Amino acid sequence: MIKHRLEIVEGLHIAHFYDCPITLVEAAAQMAGPQATVENFRPIRPVAGVQGWAALQLQLAPDSEISLRNVRSLCLDISLSNAEFISLSPLWNQRGVYALFTERGPLAFRASNFDDARRYKALQNYGWTLEIAIPDGTSHWGRFVSPNKELINRLAEKAGLSKDEQKAAASGLFPKDYRAGKESLLKILQPWNRTEPPSAAEVELHRKELSTWLENAKSIGWTRKEVYD
Repeated sequence: MIKHRLEIVEGLHIAHFYDCPITLVEAAAQMAGPQATVENFRPIRPVAGVQGWAALQLQLAPDSEISLRNVRSLCLDISLSNAEFISLSPLWNQRGVYALFTERGPLAFRASNFDDARRYKALQNYGWTLEIAIPDGTSHWGRFVSPNKELINRLAEKAGLSKDEQKAAASGLFPKDYRAGKESLLKILQPWNRTEPPSAAEVELHRKELSTWLENAKSIGWTRKEVYD
């Protein structure tokens, strides 16, 4: 099974996969919106840490001719259809990719210039469905973020995650990760660690969260001793 982490942050569903296979990127794109925006793509890769020159067919300005140029550095933001994005998956597999999928496009802003909260809020105006971040190279975590729970659940299924592991993630509990599970419990109990007592609304909300946490801990095989330690 692919090494993974699942979480929910501010209502967004997030899946992390280690050494993420390109088949998962393709599967995610197939479930996402029709418009893709790729940002910060660098077609020329350093070799042994040295940024060399490469010959590229380029149009230096919208009204100039296309000609062969020697280029050392180039960073591109590209608007693509979903199908075009998927057709370029061998390139993303080699170079990594940061992509946003929306129902409408192109984006009128550069999403990677914004912090998470501002970026996701602005993307709502374009019918945002998915964000993919796959680093260049191997042995890194790839990240998929979506406001759509079903999309991330279906992606998790394709990665081989069980229903129990997905259910555990829905409560913020990382599957079979004892330390992270205990941290998620401490978050739920935070209102009881303050000087002033929690409100009635907080008591009810956290009662439900604690009940769900205990159910999920049991569903992934935590023993009574692990829960109460």
